Amino acid sequence: MRVLLITTPVTTHLTPIFPTAWALKSAGHRVLAAGHPDVVVVAERAGLPTWPVGAPFYIREQMAGHLVDGRRPIELGVYRDVNGNWDALNKIWVDDARAMVRQYLELARAWDPDLIITDPLEFSGRMIGALLEVPVVHHRWGVDVFTEQADGLARRALPMTMADLGADDLPGPVLTLDPTPPSLQIEGAPPARAIRHVHANGSGPLPAWALRPPERRRVCLSFGRLTTSLNGLPLVRRVVDAVAGLPDVEAILTLEPEFQEALGPVPSQVRVVAPVPLELFLGTCDAIVHHGGSTTCMTAAEIGVPQLVLPGWGDTFALGERLTAVGAGRSIGRVVGQGNIRAIGEAIRALLDDPAHRTAARRLAEEVAALPTPAQIVPELEKLARPRRGV
Repeated sequence: MRVLLITTPVTTHLTPIFPTAWALKSAGHRVLAAGHPDVVVVAERAGLPTWPVGAPFYIREQMAGHLVDGRRPIELGVYRDVNGNWDALNKIWVDDARAMVRQYLELARAWDPDLIITDPLEFSGRMIGALLEVPVVHHRWGVDVFTEQADGLARRALPMTMADLGADDLPGPVLTLDPTPPSLQIEGAPPARAIRHVHANGSGPLPAWALRPPERRRVCLSFGRLTTSLNGLPLVRRVVDAVAGLPDVEAILTLEPEFQEALGPVPSQVRVVAPVPLELFLGTCDAIVHHGGSTTCMTAAEIGVPQLVLPGWGDTFALGERLTAVGAGRSIGRVVGQGNIRAIGEAIRALLDDPAHRTAARRLAEEVAALPTPAQIVPELEKLARPRRGV
């Protein structure tokens, strides 16, 4: 069968789908990833055929336009839910679908897919599915705080677009795949088929230092390019200074080279490295401190490492709250706490000293390991696909 993969123009919404795409290809099916050029280039690096459509999206520009005076999103209150209102973020995806759907539709008519896979916020795929009578499967990237409100916004905002295309309604997916461990998913999330998280966060050589046993308890510090670029370097600096106050702790800080000089000098117990796939060394760590990114969280959950989340926007707050609820981590979700070096250090110390966190993290890893692999899900996708015409 032919599978068309379309996601919202954010690479972290796309990469969790790669293992499913690889499994489909390994089963003999054809997969084509379509999207903005700055997003599908990541799919190309992952070994998938691609179809770049439109202009680069530049998600950082979309978010940075709201920032002022060197402040972070959390400090301005933007892109944070207020009583569950996600319209500020969801409008980005609705507007993008309106702008892109005709180009995706032209491709789909020519390529003739039997199944469409999208993330829950990509509405072009659902409109195309309705027009071409092709089943659509949603693939989540993490905790699902968006879908229901985004769906409501899309139904209010896209009826004229759908009418122009000849679609009567915006159909729901025939299946939703969810790589989030069920215990970590938010209560009330739409029903989904659980699928095991498989590492897909890039490739690279195994660092020699990762093969040497740590001399002290080791903590990974990882915040991602987007978080750091959105005025996040002072937060990274505070976390480094917090580690400096823990003499029995060493840290591995993954940080893009363009930010390293601006970070300034670091204590001898902190090793600064260019980003490297976390799976290569996270198993040597006793804890991880990160921004609440779903890929980072799911990787740590699969390996069984306690997590400290310092959220900044969107679903990162909910992710930190869920990790706290299951005991596998902690979260500092307020500006005042994230600005306090001592509070950050105390939270890291608590993760390391309280064995309950390690026990809960291992329990989460066992839950992940018990979920079906993408390869085991492929037969279900085959049954959902539209039969090939003329077969």
